[in-house]
Amino acid sequence: MGAAWGAINLMVTDMVMPGMSGRALAERLAPFRPEMKVLYMLGYTDQKSQWPVICEKGYRFIQKPYGLTDLLRVVREVIEQGK
Repeated sequence: MGAAWGAINLMVTDMVMPGMSGRALAERLAPFRPEMKVLYMLGYTDQKSQWPVICEKGYRFIQKPYGLTDLLRVVREVIEQGK
């Protein structure tokens, strides 16, 4: 992953995906994009979704199903966090 990719301000990823969880994806990209913020999407609140870890670590998430207004609000909050 080279600098030619440009900045990634926000990654929006589902926690439960085939092959790799969203959390594993974010952890894999973090060394290359330390400024990148992450918003997780959740359809479950059980062990499969890693709900306990999300709560413990204070990760930002949006619960499915969600509307466009809610998504835009949470994206804005996450991007502005830390400014």
